[in-house]
Amino acid sequence: MRDDRYTSQWCTRGNIYTHPKYDPAWVRQWITERGCLIRDLAVLSAVTHILKYHKVNWHFLSMVPFDQADQYRATPNTNQDLLSLYREYLSEIKPSFWETLFDRVPLSFDAHPSPADHLRYLDRTLPEFGIPYSTRLKIQQEDAVIRSPGYKRSDTPITPLIHRA
Repeated sequence: MRDDRYTSQWCTRGNIYTHPKYDPAWVRQWITERGCLIRDLAVLSAVTHILKYHKVNWHFLSMVPFDQADQYRATPNTNQDLLSLYREYLSEIKPSFWETLFDRVPLSFDAHPSPADHLRYLDRTLPEFGIPYSTRLKIQQEDAVIRSPGYKRSDTPITPLIHRA
């Protein structure tokens, strides 16, 4: 249900149903769960074929189960025909963040995963990935900073900690 687009820059507003910039009447008229699912399943299929064709080693990860339109609660998906049609591609996706880290303590200012949440997610879904100790230490330090009482969220870009070839 994401709405990401590029105009003169990337606009990543997230879930179209919950973002305050979108007029709810416009969303009801022009956006459907089925339409978003058709779009996303087609992209998933295309990307899978490209990666396999080029013999790339990859892993698909997700924040919420792919068939869950509402990011905050599990609701039955009425598009079983589409999910069945794309079952082969959906089986490539690792268990979602929400399914894996059900025991997390969210940040006080943001529902997104913290650095430590990301690390725990990788440890639980891809233990073979092997995160170096130095990276684990940096993640622990960053997580402590953003969880500290005086932390002020900024728009400063974060430098990636892990680079894989």
